[in-house]
Formats: sequence, C-alpha cells, structure tokens
Amino acid sequence: MDDTANDTQPLIVTEVALYLHVQGHSKFVARYAKQVRQTIEQYCLQNYGLREQDLGGNDYLLRFTHSDLDDLRRQIDLLLSYADSEADMYYCFIEVDIENAEELGLLE
Repeated sequence: MDDTANDTQPLIVTEVALYLHVQGHSKFVARYAKQVRQTIEQYCLQNYGLREQDLGGNDYLLRFTHSDLDDLRRQIDLLLSYADSEADMYYCFIEVDIENAEELGLLE
C-alpha cells in the first residue's frame, strides 16, 4: 500500500488580532455602519471563533485553522474581501489592521 496518499500536513491553529472599523461614506448612510458590523460579525467572523466579549467592538481575536502560511494568508484575504464587499453594498467602507501580522510572518 502506498503511504504517500496519507502524507497530509497537520493543521495549525493561529490566533490573529484583527482591528476592524466600519464607517459610512457620508452622513446619510452612516446609520448602516452598525448593520454592516453586525452582518460581518454574524456571517464571517463567527466562523473564526469570535468571542462574545468582542461583539460590537473594533478589536477581535480570531482563530484560524490552516495547513501553512499561504493557507493562512488565503483565509485572511477571503475574510477581508467578504467584509469589504458587505460594507460596499451599504455604501460603507472598512479599515482593517492585523495587529500581530509581523509576528505571524504575514509581512513578506
């Protein structure tokens, strides 16, 4: 029997400190910022171990399960793309910072 089919990399769990700010493009759509934040928390951040105490704030501690650094980068990119698209649908924008990016090796 060939053992190469079972050569899978073990999964790694990494905690990522994420800062997320949602803001409306103008004062006329500013009321949507709270709705956008709630939608992002409910449908996206929830998948990454969103803690109850982080709800409604700007700082989140998320847990990503990945096989390597490229997989982690891909997952973060998808998360941020979704959040940006959600904000854009309500004429809002997001500002995001991964506070421990250098420590995780994401700044290459």
